[in-house]
Amino acid sequence: MMSEGNNGYIRSEVMAEQGDLLPTGSRECSPSEASLQVKHGPQGATTTILHRPGISRGSSITRHRGPIHRQQFITVLAIILLVIAALTLFLVIVIRECNQEAHPKLCLTEECVRTAASLLSAMNQTASPCEDFFQYACGTWNRLHVIPEDKSSISTFEVMADQLQVILKRVLEEPLNNQDNEATMKAKMFYKSCMDIPQIRKIGDEPLRKVLKSLGGWPAVEGSLWRAPPYSVEVLLGRLRSEFNEGVLFEQWVGPDDKNSSMNILQASLPEVDRHDTSSVYRKLKLRELQREVPQIKWRDYLQECAPISEEEPLVAYAMPYLVEMGKIIAKTDRRTLHNYILWRFVMSITPHMIDEYQQKRIEFRKILLGILTERARWSQCVEWTNKKLGMAVGALFIRDNFNHESKETALQMIQTIREAFNDLLIENQWMDDETRAVAKNKADSMNERIGYPEFLKDPKKLAKEYLTLSITGDRFLENILWVLKYDAYQNLQRLRQPVDKEKWSTEPAVVNAFYNPNNNDIVFPAGILQPLFYSQHFPKSLNYGGIGVVIGHEITHGFDDKGRQFDKDGNMMQWWNNATIRAFRERTQCIVDQYSRYKLQEVDLYVNGRMTQGENIADNGGLKQSFRAYKKWTASHGQEPFLPGVNLNHDQLFFLNYAQIWCGTMRPEDARTKVRSSVHSPGRARVLGPLSNSVDFARAYSCPPGSPMNPTHKCSVW
Repeated sequence: MMSEGNNGYIRSEVMAEQGDLLPTGSRECSPSEASLQVKHGPQGATTTILHRPGISRGSSITRHRGPIHRQQFITVLAIILLVIAALTLFLVIVIRECNQEAHPKLCLTEECVRTAASLLSAMNQTASPCEDFFQYACGTWNRLHVIPEDKSSISTFEVMADQLQVILKRVLEEPLNNQDNEATMKAKMFYKSCMDIPQIRKIGDEPLRKVLKSLGGWPAVEGSLWRAPPYSVEVLLGRLRSEFNEGVLFEQWVGPDDKNSSMNILQASLPEVDRHDTSSVYRKLKLRELQREVPQIKWRDYLQECAPISEEEPLVAYAMPYLVEMGKIIAKTDRRTLHNYILWRFVMSITPHMIDEYQQKRIEFRKILLGILTERARWSQCVEWTNKKLGMAVGALFIRDNFNHESKETALQMIQTIREAFNDLLIENQWMDDETRAVAKNKADSMNERIGYPEFLKDPKKLAKEYLTLSITGDRFLENILWVLKYDAYQNLQRLRQPVDKEKWSTEPAVVNAFYNPNNNDIVFPAGILQPLFYSQHFPKSLNYGGIGVVIGHEITHGFDDKGRQFDKDGNMMQWWNNATIRAFRERTQCIVDQYSRYKLQEVDLYVNGRMTQGENIADNGGLKQSFRAYKKWTASHGQEPFLPGVNLNHDQLFFLNYAQIWCGTMRPEDARTKVRSSVHSPGRARVLGPLSNSVDFARAYSCPPGSPMNPTHKCSVW
């Protein structure tokens, strides 16, 4: 943690009028007990009057006195002048100290002025912070930011992502130079091929048509001429997975075994959103056992398209009831319908990268689903696809000139203080038994931190090796997409039966997000999130702790939410809590579930799904509490920071204000309806009102009366 002396802020002292400096009756600050009187105004001390016994107004000193008397007089006068000077200096110091106590220092650097202006510009100060803090913090921002026609929502999160995209556009459009390596060259070529609309139009949809033909033809296109291919539906599903990384009907991939996180294993599941209690749905079995329980699907035919598989191959299934029912549906559905649906799903995954008629059909579909009226600018789409498909190469370009590497060290220091705050709260926790508490502390202390980017991005040879098997051309975009899909599938299948590389990053660096990985017990903060509003080296610590600090606490808490608590410090799923502690945990999480289920999205008259969002809500509440605790520890050792100009809020209040402003934003009704039904994250308004109304620290900072909407008498607390 940087000390106060080198944190980049310049303290500016503001002197007030005399009446502000010396309140009536203040013995510490008043010169009344001395016989010296000082006028102190804008021009400083101007008049000094002294009364001393023995020298009266009526005394006279005449020339009849001799040299001795004159010498005595000069000596006395000199002493008096010295006393006056000393007392004057003393009073100036006392008055200045009183002035500093009455008027705290302001930070008047350019960065502080900009930060203050940004905070104020978003606020609706006519709203009461104790009635609706979301409206207080974000009211003006939400009113002034209109949702663009090419978006389903607008938020500070999305604005930050857009700013990052502009930076990535610039680095991807730079001509090839001697700093580029094979990986960054592939990223620039991919982006160039995406932007070459005339060439894309010239080639048309021929690459897609060729693929569909190789997959047995698409009945929707071939009509009555379509004939079923000589291979089974399972072979078709297996080819889509192995050649194009496309999972249809069920999710299948190679990943760490939850009960042995050091080894990779075949897995079949539902999407993550549908899995809450992982331990209750985990089922490890051999392929022949799966075949016996779901006989309608030829599992070996399917999996052998991906890798050589025997009937003794172990795998993990997280959705046996779903797989059983899916088998029944496949058995009674005709081949044409199955083939049509499976290839339609594949086409749906490819069409976002296509133009003209395909793009128009997609716009019509997204208008119904999300309310989006037009497609985004082509460069924005191409930046996003390049970053998703070749994220490490793009990350290497991004960090070269656009990332403050000192922020890695600052983030590490903040992680340490927030982890300490979590451990402090563990000790205060009354519902957890001592043995489980000790194991929980050990897990928190064992979390690995991944900040910014993996170090191999600075090594051209290692980075080039990452994309060694990927072929990219500069003028055939759709074929590049298909090559990337094949590359992704190959990379995943290569892990089968191999040890898990727990040092490998699983996300691209240039994203505005953060992650917790239960199998590795690591927390990941990519370079893209270490920017305002979350973090800045020029921010007061109150804003950094209210921003990236809460994100750090959020990810730490994920290790102890409804899913994360099922994994130990080594990333293995096991019950390391006793039954009494589990019951106490569920009682407290039910409070969170019930609370968030009462939040309504006014746009669509629907309530938040408190059960589906409970993990993120638990993490929001825990992260806020931990980060504020860590910030107060920081101020206890470093002292109060200078105030921001024009913002009539102390730093405790600024901590909560910055947290809230991260979630400013609005959604179209169509998007709100889709997200409330499918997203594991609560909408921004609930992410502000929920944690803050549960926070005793917030209520104290804003002096919210008990029973007010933001300080209810009944609060929920898990961590």
